[in-house]
Amino acid sequence: MNNCLIIQEKQMNDIVKQINENTQHDFTFVWCPEYCNLVDFNTNGEIKRLNYKNSLMIILNYLDDIIDDDDFKNTFVKNNENVISVYPDSTELYHDSSRKIYILTW
Repeated sequence: MNNCLIIQEKQMNDIVKQINENTQHDFTFVWCPEYCNLVDFNTNGEIKRLNYKNSLMIILNYLDDIIDDDDFKNTFVKNNENVISVYPDSTELYHDSSRKIYILTW
């Protein structure tokens, strides 16, 4: 881990709300000490858990629009379709519920 980005829980909730509005899904975060996943509760009555990689890709693309951090922008580069599709293997997203923050490291 060389870089760390702290995201307030409210800001991350706003991101998930924006994702839901743009995609017609009902995502929410499910987290454990090792990782965070997005879960979609709007899949025809079925609960669909996104894998960690897909969850991270969705969040990174929304973060890119609101984060003004040179290290972030230089690491998570968008492709020709204006989408972040590759990220370092060391990238991790944690939720610290006691501090009400998300911690993105890479």
